[in-house]
Amino acid sequence: MRQVITDRCKVWEINDKNGTAEVKISSSRKVNENNSYDKVQIENGVAKNGYIADYRSFVRFVGHAYHQLKDIKIGDTITNLESDSSKEPYWSSNEGCIKYPNSEKITVFSFEKYDPEKHNQGSTRNLDRAPQVAEEPKEEMPSHTHNQPTNYNIEQPTKSVESSNNISADDECPF
Repeated sequence: MRQVITDRCKVWEINDKNGTAEVKISSSRKVNENNSYDKVQIENGVAKNGYIADYRSFVRFVGHAYHQLKDIKIGDTITNLESDSSKEPYWSSNEGCIKYPNSEKITVFSFEKYDPEKHNQGSTRNLDRAPQVAEEPKEEMPSHTHNQPTNYNIEQPTKSVESSNNISADDECPF
């Protein structure tokens, strides 16, 4: 399934595999205090420092994404990962049956290096606050005294009241 991962992902490890790379990345989300699931995560120590982490190992970077990795260092943050995820079944010769992998396989085709300056402009944070607008001096409207109002000749309807009561089939709407 094709998708764009818009989360901010931190790069932990990059392993070059001759034309492709396997990368370990992580992302996290803020804990929702009102959510019963998140409360259980907090109580059991899964959520630390108010965030729940999501670690992904063996994320394959191919094509353009592989070449983009040359500019990425361990600890950098990336976002907008154009990727494909799949959970294809495979034949297990040990068990003699079809098996499904425990985690999905993610292949990344391109991404952007996270730039806080660029991404804060389109942020949805602080929507509960009124926007700050710089006050500008009001310009007075120029007076157009040289233009005189135009008198229009408006024709009055010629149909009399008596004739409006005599509605014919041509006057009625066919719908």
